[in-house]
Amino acid sequence: MNYRNSSLLSNDTIDWKSLFIVLLFFVFIGLTNIHSQSSFNEIEWRAEQEEVVAILSGAMPINASGQRILQRSNRSERHMTADFLMGRLARMNLDVERHQYQMRTIHFLVDLLFYPPKGANIYTEIPATDLDQNEYVILGAHYDSEPGSPGAVDNACGIAMLLTITKEIAQMSVRKRNFIVVFFDQEEDDELGSKAFIKLLEKQRKKIHSVHITDVIGWDDKNTSGIDLQSPTPELAHIYQRLARKMGIPTEITSGASSDNAPFLAAGYPTVGIFAEELTPHIHRPTDTLDTVHFGHLLSTTKLVREVMAELVGRL
Repeated sequence: MNYRNSSLLSNDTIDWKSLFIVLLFFVFIGLTNIHSQSSFNEIEWRAEQEEVVAILSGAMPINASGQRILQRSNRSERHMTADFLMGRLARMNLDVERHQYQMRTIHFLVDLLFYPPKGANIYTEIPATDLDQNEYVILGAHYDSEPGSPGAVDNACGIAMLLTITKEIAQMSVRKRNFIVVFFDQEEDDELGSKAFIKLLEKQRKKIHSVHITDVIGWDDKNTSGIDLQSPTPELAHIYQRLARKMGIPTEITSGASSDNAPFLAAGYPTVGIFAEELTPHIHRPTDTLDTVHFGHLLSTTKLVREVMAELVGRL
């Protein structure tokens, strides 16, 4: 066989049709690999999030002893949930802190008779790779539930999202800001956990760039993927809306605060609350179960918040 004459790139003649088919094949392979990688991440994220929500809403055991929690309300259930969260963060090779607190009430006699409420926030810090940076970006969600409610949407979905994003941030090669992820206790009890955590931040004198609180995501009965942004600063509103438009996610800006964003907003921190556009009708009810969760909404919100976090900690 005459190799020179049979080559597609022969100087004598070029088979343009064959060359085009070969080039098209390699382009297709390249695009397929990119799509497969992206799809794999989404598939992995969704599988992990479904597992977390199932565990925290009682559909799966929460520990090796086979125990299940049908709510995350009393002290024992919240303690098991806190242990679960610490274990998940430890899997990421992160240092985990259990911030135990005891909140005083309005009068010492009340404390003497009824005991001050106690709880524990679980948090981890991911340091900036730029050691000169002292600003912190905080992402938080509460882990307790209303008594009698499994709390799948309120707020196991928020927990699942935070775990996914924490893993992504920890794997970034460049982080130009510090990152704190915190799971608050006792949001359902007048946001006691987040109020206690603010006191810790003030004691540590940390410089906070912004606080991002998520709650009751994962409900999307109208299939819009929409989210509600509560009381964002102009800068945060711009970032969220710009990235949301690129992803085709509708956003609505509202005022006020209805979760752990309330204490941060009241304390003057640059804050945004991230909620589903629609409020689940199962909130605080026994019907807030795994089978009511719209995992597509949870996934799309995760992707958006992940991009926001990547921009804030990855690029100044």
